[in-house]
Amino acid sequence: VYWHRVQPARGQWDFRSFDQTAAIFAEQGIELQAILCYCAPWAARDPGAKRPEKAEPEPEAWKTFCREMAKRYRGRVRFWEVWNEPHLRNYSCYWHDTPENYVMLLKSAYQTIKKLQPESKVWIGGMALRYLPFYEAIMKLGAGPYFDYFAMHGHGQSIAPFHALDRKYGSEPHPWVSSEWHAS
Repeated sequence: VYWHRVQPARGQWDFRSFDQTAAIFAEQGIELQAILCYCAPWAARDPGAKRPEKAEPEPEAWKTFCREMAKRYRGRVRFWEVWNEPHLRNYSCYWHDTPENYVMLLKSAYQTIKKLQPESKVWIGGMALRYLPFYEAIMKLGAGPYFDYFAMHGHGQSIAPFHALDRKYGSEPHPWVSSEWHAS
């Protein structure tokens, strides 16, 4: 769910594209998993950033986006992934901010979605083994309670190093799902 497509301006909502996607999946009997991602440029804390859509959003604007998505798609979407492939600065083409701000984003999304959909499952943004330094940084910052599932990206990955970091930072190892797979 590209935020800027659903909310092109503050207070302006256009759900048509995602409504259509949700309807197609429902018609086929496929349960939809949504990735909440990419800051609407109008909501970037630093609108002058080179790539504001990849930067940190204003916390209240992000919370509003998560709340409106969870309200609108209650009963149709119960799997929510928070961002796509967050990583350390200069290592991700999808996240250009800090581990601290990702934890804030993850916590806000988790609490907002769970308030409206307690039965839903929140997934951390998809990662692979090369994301271990970022994962360690966010686990050290207390991210563990703010996601239900670890979203693994890529084939040939191992959850074991991530589970080791879960334990190292006092979290139960998170169940995992493969949320993206690349052909070799």
